[in-house]
Amino acid sequence: MNQQNDFGAQIKDQRGWKGLTQAELARRVACATITIRKIEANDLRPSAQIAERIALALDVPEDERIDFIRAARSITPHSPGRIPTPTPTPTPEEIGHADLSGRAIRGYELADRIGTGGFGVVYRATQPLVERQVAVKIILPKYANDPDFIRRFEAEARLVARLEHPYIVPLYDYWREPGAAYLIMRLLRGGNLHQRISQNADPQPIDFVLGVLDQVGAALHAAHRAGVIHRDLKPSNVLLDEHDNAYLSDFGIAKQFGSPELDRVTGGEFVSGSPAYASPEQFTMDPLRPQADIYSLAILLYEMLCGTHPYDCETPWEYYIKHTRSPLPPLIGCNPILGAALDPVLNKATAKDPLDRYADVPGLVAAFQEALSSIPELGTPTHLPTVLPPELIENPYKGLRPFTEADQDDYFGQEMLVQALLGRISDEEVDLSRFLAVVGPSGSGKSSVVKAGLIPALRRGGLPGSENWFIVDMHPGAHPVEELEAALLKVAITPPEDLQTRFADSTRGLLRCASRILPEDPDVELVLVIDQFEEIFTLVADESLRDLFLENIVTAVVDPHSRLRVVITMRTDFLDKALGDI
Repeated sequence: MNQQNDFGAQIKDQRGWKGLTQAELARRVACATITIRKIEANDLRPSAQIAERIALALDVPEDERIDFIRAARSITPHSPGRIPTPTPTPTPEEIGHADLSGRAIRGYELADRIGTGGFGVVYRATQPLVERQVAVKIILPKYANDPDFIRRFEAEARLVARLEHPYIVPLYDYWREPGAAYLIMRLLRGGNLHQRISQNADPQPIDFVLGVLDQVGAALHAAHRAGVIHRDLKPSNVLLDEHDNAYLSDFGIAKQFGSPELDRVTGGEFVSGSPAYASPEQFTMDPLRPQADIYSLAILLYEMLCGTHPYDCETPWEYYIKHTRSPLPPLIGCNPILGAALDPVLNKATAKDPLDRYADVPGLVAAFQEALSSIPELGTPTHLPTVLPPELIENPYKGLRPFTEADQDDYFGQEMLVQALLGRISDEEVDLSRFLAVVGPSGSGKSSVVKAGLIPALRRGGLPGSENWFIVDMHPGAHPVEELEAALLKVAITPPEDLQTRFADSTRGLLRCASRILPEDPDVELVLVIDQFEEIFTLVADESLRDLFLENIVTAVVDPHSRLRVVITMRTDFLDKALGDI
């Protein structure tokens, strides 16, 4: 079959065999009907997430899904060439060049620089308000200004910040502004596992290895249960305290955005993660499961048990060949006592096919512990792994709290409503298609359906090309222009001119600002979500400011050349005030 031309027909046929209309398939996939229509016409290359959801909806066998997703992603739309999203040229900045010790950033007083890498710099710092020692990681401008980074940074940082586990380095705070992004984390003073392994080429003591496996394994398992895959597990991302306890750091956030240690190895794309520890599917750009982290954990275990990395490579291409084609070297060659028992465990954990690996981290830990117990010379290790059993889950119920984007996996039952919202903002024949108001009584779930339903659907490509859009959210508060400016700065490559002045000069201030901060690609848009819109009428005392704010929004959504979409949530009992003002 010619996948390039016939994939859309394949989808149409399989949908027909299952008796599904385009709208019904779109509802199962959580995308707009127009998205399915364009995919079937081969006019749209679906996002990886949408392709995977289509595979599930059409009951594509699990062993055929990777080929199915590859075929979906290989579609080239018939429409003429898109303008590639530009990668901005970094402006001269102190970050990464000058030593910022002694300076203050948003109340964090920077002390000595404790780490420098291709992706950013790390400082020891003090948070004076609570007298807490922290680590401040500053992402370099050339990555913080990358459009892909901007699109995903806040959503992924929110998700990682919610991971709570004793052996996950907590993310206390984060923000992005034009030229840099900042991560505020717990400070650990024992260095990292890479430094410890590098001190000598001897195997690490088995009790230490078991401690790392216990603590890092438990952290990984907790992350996997929360739907988070680390993607870059390596010794330098395992931090140690003064007592050799191990903590997992550097989750997600920016693993696919061009770190110097990543090089082009397949198909002109970047491998996600560090080549020395990446799983085969990370090199081939296949969908990732928790088994990708299990593979990397096994490579890390081998290195601790042997004292050296299993593959002696100098380039990412060499690592690609080894990880995708070569079996793991026998551990017995460098650690005869442990090798015979542990080689089968590590071989299973590093199987080339993810489905042949352990189903979860506790499975690897249990097999590792059982293998050690079969070695008479070893005796009884003093540290036995205690990874939480897989049946323990977190409470998915939020009580009176609204669902957020980080809660999307727990949010269900509103698929038809989400599809209706997608359809409403994709229907260009409808007046004000760039404006969507979700109105309902207090507590009816307005914020939840937008943040946990609509926004995730847009991010995964629920509308054609929406996976490339920028999305920001805000509450108006008493100073809506200031809140709007702060929200837009999160996704700006270059800072917009003073928004207060622009608003005062013209009702086109928001429109011009949106145009300024977006890349030149005409298909890339900005979605502005204004939650609790009624605050415009309850908290803003200056009527002229309120009118100017509303006029800017109206101008921005009715302009025929606008690339801004506005989504608001508002209580029903304030609808009369909104209609009166507008």
